[in-house]
Amino acid sequence: MKFFLDTANTEDIKHFAELGLVDGVTTNPTLVSREGRDFETVIKEITQIVSGPVSAEVTATKAEEMIAQARNEVKWASNIVVKIPMTEEGLKAVKVLRTCLDTLTFDLILVKLDQKQEFLIHEKLCTPL
Repeated sequence: MKFFLDTANTEDIKHFAELGLVDGVTTNPTLVSREGRDFETVIKEITQIVSGPVSAEVTATKAEEMIAQARNEVKWASNIVVKIPMTEEGLKAVKVLRTCLDTLTFDLILVKLDQKQEFLIHEKLCTPL
């Protein structure tokens, strides 16, 4: 069994990581905004606390912008998992991102999160969640 925290509170993440109970963190822009801190700063800090997957959801609503965000976010840390919403624009972004293997290597995993379907795109092949 794997334990994933659904939070952006780095103090809580540190606490549970010290207990050895964190395999990864699923977070989103809303959770990060509740912390009153910069999104990129928080995500990078979380990737330093846990070695497992850390989700970073794109905030853009247009495919081109999602693609640019995804390409930027995967550079933040080796354990970043970019989350793309399952909208029509999100599907367009996924189509492009999965064909850019000469620039980026992605593993697509379809999972059910928060009662909606989303693609998780990882910078490299990873074990199933």
